[in-house]
Amino acid sequence: MFAHGFKWHFIRGLSVLLAALCLPLTASYGQGEELVEPFPAPSTRQDGASWPSAEQTQVPEGTFAVQLAEALKLGPISGGTKAEELLSNLGIKPSNGWVSERPITPVALNDIEKGISVASDQKKIALKKDQALKLFGDIKAKLGLNVNPSPETLVDQTPGNRVIYRYTDAEGVIHFTDVYDSIPEEYRKNVTKNAE
Repeated sequence: MFAHGFKWHFIRGLSVLLAALCLPLTASYGQGEELVEPFPAPSTRQDGASWPSAEQTQVPEGTFAVQLAEALKLGPISGGTKAEELLSNLGIKPSNGWVSERPITPVALNDIEKGISVASDQKKIALKKDQALKLFGDIKAKLGLNVNPSPETLVDQTPGNRVIYRYTDAEGVIHFTDVYDSIPEEYRKNVTKNAE
């Protein structure tokens, strides 16, 4: 009985001692991390192009709408809601509509660009198509949104809607991919698309 009690007290004392020794180590964890340098991030892709900045500004759709409506001279703009309404009435809008607070995406920019082209062709805006599209490009550049995705990459990628591209290389080998940008330029004119 005495040995059992002694063993229990010994283990308990040892646990307290170990906890006391680990406490300073735990408290100092993370101290001095400034001495450790992070791994360098690659600044360019294998094809030599730069990767887009992860810190690219997120511009709300309402802000973009105001600047676009003013550039297209659609009349007095009192705020994002009015700008969105004026643009929507002309068919210039993202496919799922304007949402003032939502950050504008490359897909939305593509939809807006198409809307500008159609509105210009239908004479809904006073500017010629090339003038309107130049203003659109200037606004994108000014707001740091100068990303020009390939229209082929703007496909809805939800399951069941994925596009598979097929092309044949110079040696007659047939290739399949779901990433359009991975297709070499010289084969893009002969690509066929199949929905999954």
